[in-house]
Amino acid sequence: MSNVTTIEGLYYFDISNVTDMAFMFMGASSLTTLDLSGWSTTTATQMNWMFLNANSLRQITLGENFRFGTIAVEFPDVPNDFYYTGRWQNVGNGTIDNPRGVFTFTSEQLTSEFNANTVAGETWVWQKNTVGFVSGTVGVGGAPWRLYSDGTLMVDEGFINWDRALDAPWDEQRDYIKKLFSPDRLQRESLCETYLGDCRI
Repeated sequence: MSNVTTIEGLYYFDISNVTDMAFMFMGASSLTTLDLSGWSTTTATQMNWMFLNANSLRQITLGENFRFGTIAVEFPDVPNDFYYTGRWQNVGNGTIDNPRGVFTFTSEQLTSEFNANTVAGETWVWQKNTVGFVSGTVGVGGAPWRLYSDGTLMVDEGFINWDRALDAPWDEQRDYIKKLFSPDRLQRESLCETYLGDCRI
């Protein structure tokens, strides 16, 4: 099950009389999407480790009668990095790629809210960072730079000590850099040579 990314038709299942759901999705490390909108888990007494190691799960649809177990369901955490905020967001009247829901919860909070029946069932996705949040200057005189959450590194004109380029403050985030931009052509070419990604002209 470790290679499964989605499971079609689960929302049709009538599990209203199921009491033991422990380990159900455990180890589904590639699973990204679940639709459990038709599930009622109000009679379930065992949901231990139901989502253990399902760490790729980033979209889940839950019905109004879905409740998480109270003991170690291991609902996966959302990454807290350049791309995501560490929280789940309801889609609301938006889309999967552009959710507009007003609720955002950590995984622990989301399970608690559903258990308390304080949020309605709908689709939840990883909340994206929508603005760049790392910026600064580098070098004597400074080359202003900003690393955006979509992986775009923008470095303005200014001094960069290329002998110590790998000491630049953005270097520790090199795995997140997908695109590079600088108005200075030579600087842009040097950045492209140093980091992986596409240069914008």
